[in-house]
Amino acid sequence: LRITADGNLKVCLFGNAEISLRDLIRQNVSEKQLLEIIEIAVKNKKKQHAAIDIVSHSQLQPTTLLSASPNTRPRYFPLHFQPSKYPLFSPLTFIYSSPLYRTLPSPTLTSFTPHNSYSTKNSPVSPLSQSSSSDQSNQSPSLSHIDDKTSEPRMVSVSAKSKTHRTAIARGRIVLPDAIFTLLRLHSFSKGDVLTVSRLSGINAAKQTGYLIPLCHPLNLDHVQVDLKLNEETNAVEIEAKVECEGKTGVEMEALTAVSLAALTVFDMCKSAGKGMVIEDIRLIEKSGGKSGYWRAEEEN
Repeated sequence: LRITADGNLKVCLFGNAEISLRDLIRQNVSEKQLLEIIEIAVKNKKKQHAAIDIVSHSQLQPTTLLSASPNTRPRYFPLHFQPSKYPLFSPLTFIYSSPLYRTLPSPTLTSFTPHNSYSTKNSPVSPLSQSSSSDQSNQSPSLSHIDDKTSEPRMVSVSAKSKTHRTAIARGRIVLPDAIFTLLRLHSFSKGDVLTVSRLSGINAAKQTGYLIPLCHPLNLDHVQVDLKLNEETNAVEIEAKVECEGKTGVEMEALTAVSLAALTVFDMCKSAGKGMVIEDIRLIEKSGGKSGYWRAEEEN
């Protein structure tokens, strides 16, 4: 058995199954329950299951796995405990279980489900929780950049999508100490006009998003607007970015990247006067276009 630096128990070095002992201890799970959970994880570990899983991704002939008996094929499914027995338990991810005789994909991040969003009374495998967003109310949440079969990261194909007008607005702020805020207001920095340079940095960052974020599609942007203003009540520079394009995928990441780099540029240009600046609350405010249509953050409605 191995315990990772972040408190996860691994029953197999090469397997994906982990149990967060840290979360269990923080939830004041009794020692008896903790031992039972560890015991179940260990007993459900199949001999050489990690080696079998590695073989399934190798260049061996397909018949190698097809001829394997049901008892030796790799199989996964989420194990959920009865709420009445472990009311606080949810951090267990995926372990092997013998009753299931069909091969399911390797576990991915899409498999996590909040404890209070499902019931385990009628089925050992509970459905994923539904998103609260209006544009996803009828869909199960999923991570499109994770391949369902291999659990490897992938770039999503948008070749079948049609172009629509896409917009996105993001906001954020950088909070400054009094002295730095005063200098900024008086334009007293040796590097020049902080707000102007930061605005240009945000615009340039939006155009470079496809190269900064590995699985993000490069887009031909039609318009990028970045605004920065001083908020004297909070000693902060408020930043807002709006991005538009006619494309097959959204421009949310471009707007968020523009805000992020504008804030970082403010930090860079002001750091000679002090390092105690805080970049915070960078978030998407609204988006439009595409299959999901219009969305706006609830707190902005």
